Amino acid sequence: TVTGKGVGLAEAGLPPAVPPPSADLRYAATSLSKGKTYNGTAQLEWSHDGQQYQARLTVRVLVFTVLSQGSTGALSAKGLLPDRFTDQRRSSERAAHFDRAGQRLRFSSNAPDAQLLPGAQDRLSVNFQLAALFNARPDAYAQGQTLRLPVSSVDNAEVWLFQTGPVANEPLPAGEVQTVRLTRAPRKEYDRKVEVWLMPAYAHLPG
Repeated sequence: TVTGKGVGLAEAGLPPAVPPPSADLRYAATSLSKGKTYNGTAQLEWSHDGQQYQARLTVRVLVFTVLSQGSTGALSAKGLLPDRFTDQRRSSERAAHFDRAGQRLRFSSNAPDAQLLPGAQDRLSVNFQLAALFNARPDAYAQGQTLRLPVSSVDNAEVWLFQTGPVANEPLPAGEVQTVRLTRAPRKEYDRKVEVWLMPAYAHLPG
């Protein structure tokens, strides 16, 4: 029996997941705009009480906040169950709402609704859902394995395929850290490559 907000028969077949503990992560950030490169900082805040979670990403260049994303929702034995995802760039904020009763993704823009697939994440929560999957079964996701996750932005939903890379040591300002790299390759013109680096020694939090 699977219990938890929004969990039904469709979610029952999903793999187990153990979310990482609350953390406040700081990064160096690089922004590309009109052919110029700008260096900045990023802060990724993650907190939960075992039942509800909150995540916030803030990217700053100079004194300006160039990107702010937020994700809130519930936790279950299958991982994160987002309720709302927001994406703010400059003064414009858009959102995606996970309507579990209606099994729909609803967008604050004029984009049409999308089907809410089992295990669906948003572009921020997906980082912690990947960590949760690795925490529950680290041996199940060896190099070469592919992870399939539905991911929503603020105007559409897609299925992302992550390829698991090798475990490698990466130099960080705090010292050398062992990481596992997950890569989603571009699928069409103007699409972006997505990489998520998980740190096994730190509950697979994104590095």
